[in-house]
Amino acid sequence: MTTKRPKKSMAAPAPVTDETVSEPVAGLPVFYQRPALVDVSRHADAGIRASANLGFAQATNAIPLNAVEFIEAAKSYPILFRLGEDGAMPLALVGLERRNYFIDRKQHWLASDYIPAYVRQYPFILYQPEDSDALYLCIDEAAASFQASAGKQAARFYDTKGKPTVTAARAMEFCTGYYHHAQMTRAFCTALQQHKLLAPYQSTVRLANDRTIELGGFAIIDETALNALPDAVFLEFRQKGWLAFIYLALASTTNWKRLLELANAAEASSERATRR
Repeated sequence: MTTKRPKKSMAAPAPVTDETVSEPVAGLPVFYQRPALVDVSRHADAGIRASANLGFAQATNAIPLNAVEFIEAAKSYPILFRLGEDGAMPLALVGLERRNYFIDRKQHWLASDYIPAYVRQYPFILYQPEDSDALYLCIDEAAASFQASAGKQAARFYDTKGKPTVTAARAMEFCTGYYHHAQMTRAFCTALQQHKLLAPYQSTVRLANDRTIELGGFAIIDETALNALPDAVFLEFRQKGWLAFIYLALASTTNWKRLLELANAAEASSERATRR
């Protein structure tokens, strides 16, 4: 499936066909291991099985966010930024190490907390070839919910006439909406960097058992730089609706306490399991 959109996508790199691996694949977005274009010649009988299992999001401590999600994400997570070659990206911090504290033993997301759109998008994602304005829907064929032969337990991507089903159309709609929000988020983050509003962040966290964790590689909103913004820039941010995103990111720091509580609970659980 394909559609036409503006260039400069935050979609996936070119799909690969390697064997499934448990570790992140270099050059691919987090979670994705074997993305393939959704195509009738390849997926005529394929589909996706509905599942509340979010175990694929368990082995990470940070999940990409779009700025429009800050109002919900700020209720549960510290919002940080990762600086990369292609610019800054907002993140929901879901753990202190490579572990998501918001996934329970049944591999469900904690019921009271917001699930980022990046997680809800999986196993679908958009792919944009270089020098093209076309966006293509991809599916991670390594996902547990993907079924090469749909049978009765999965919703098919194509009907018997080779036309996209409602399942495929809804996936394309969700991913396209995510893409648009990502473009706005990119512009917001570019402005943050342009006006030097992001400051490197490092922290040493001490757990209840006295074990320390070094947390780094992130950036946060620099309040001093924010307060020193020229009036014209401040007005521009207000007119674009970006001030709300900044203040929500700042307010999200109140979630550090809960993150530490979850970290201590996870540590205690691991220690009990080791003693058994």
